[in-house]
Amino acid sequence: MDFIIKEWPDKRATLMTENGYNLATFNSLSEARQAYEEWRKSQQARDFKRQDTPLT
Repeated sequence: MDFIIKEWPDKRATLMTENGYNLATFNSLSEARQAYEEWRKSQQARDFKRQDTPLT
């Protein structure tokens, strides 16, 4: 899934899906980017753990 960060004239920023669903609004563009990066890293770690789990 792709995400978009839209910056508003008052310098707030909204993290949204490519389909236009608003996920969260932040006080700045840098806060929105940081939230996205943390989410992305958590997803990568989750995917790595899933691949590393042996099948029983």
